[in-house]
Amino acid sequence: MPASSSTPDYLSSNPETPQITTYTQDSTLERDYEEITELNVPDVVGYTTAVEKGHIARVRSEEKDLYSVVFSNGDGTNTLYMFSDPVKFIDKDGKVRNKSNKIVPADGSSNNG
Repeated sequence: MPASSSTPDYLSSNPETPQITTYTQDSTLERDYEEITELNVPDVVGYTTAVEKGHIARVRSEEKDLYSVVFSNGDGTNTLYMFSDPVKFIDKDGKVRNKSNKIVPADGSSNNG
């Protein structure tokens, strides 16, 4: 299913408070797992929070729209975060990317020493 840009009806109206659901997946289905890193965890969830909650991988194949993020947990379950505002966007090349709240200089340079 392609990513959607309209707000799904099942989401809360507060973008800061995601609905979080943990579920057991069907182990016979093929999944697209991507070990979590600071680069692939959306800022709205946060890498530290993801690790503290036991998330070990991102499951992009389970993310059906721009409002949801799915992680695989160490206990074999998945956790689905659903937001009322999009936490991802589609870039100019048609790829789905995480939104970021990090400030980057206009010239693209780094301020790290």
